[in-house]
Amino acid sequence: MSELPPIVDEADLILARLAKLDLSSVQHVHDCLLDTIKPDEVATLALAQARLSRSCRQNLACLTKLKAERAKAERDAEQHERWRRSGEGWKTDEDLAYETRAEHLSQAVGRVISHVAQGDKERHTELSHRFDRELDDWIEEPDFLVPDLDTHVRQACRRLGLPAEASAQWEHLPDPTFHPDPEVRTDTDWSASEDDPTANPAASPPPPFTDTG
Repeated sequence: MSELPPIVDEADLILARLAKLDLSSVQHVHDCLLDTIKPDEVATLALAQARLSRSCRQNLACLTKLKAERAKAERDAEQHERWRRSGEGWKTDEDLAYETRAEHLSQAVGRVISHVAQGDKERHTELSHRFDRELDDWIEEPDFLVPDLDTHVRQACRRLGLPAEASAQWEHLPDPTFHPDPEVRTDTDWSASEDDPTANPAASPPPPFTDTG
C-alpha cells in the first residue's frame, strides 16, 4: 500500500520558493565577487552574499518549523481523539478544551521553569511539583479557559514567583531536557490541602528568587 503524499500548505510553497530565489541570488553575487578585485566592490558584494545566505537559512528554518508544528498538531489531534474514546465513553468538547489548555500551559511553564532552574534538578523538581499542585486546583475553576495562553502563563509564573521577563519570552525558550517524576501525594496530603489552604505548599509565598538573566 503506497503512502499518502505529505500535506503541503501554501506557506510551504512560498518559503521553498523564497529559499530557491535566495540561493540563486547568493550564487549570482558570489560569481560577481569572484570577478572583481576592487576593494570597495569586494566588501559590498561580500556583505550582500552574507545577508542573502542568512535569508536563505532563515527561510529554510521557517519551512522546517512549519512542517514540525504541523506534524505535532496532527499527533496532538490523534491523541485527543484517543482520549475522547477512552475511559467512560466520549469526552465533551469542553473536557477536551480544558485538557488541551492544561497541556499547553504545562509545556509553556515548563520552559520557564527549565530556564530559571538552569540545570538545577532539585530546583526544577520543586518548581514543577508546585506548579502541578497549582494546576490541580486551577483547572477546577469555572473561568479556567477565559484568559488567553500568554496571560495564563504570566499568571502561573507569578504564582510560582518566577521572573516576569522569563514568562514574557516563554515562546522563545527551549523545551526542557529534564522532566521530573510526578510528585507522590497521599490521600492525607489531598485532604489536608483541601481543609487547610496553608497546608498546600503551592499556596504559601514563593521563596525569594534572584533573576540571573
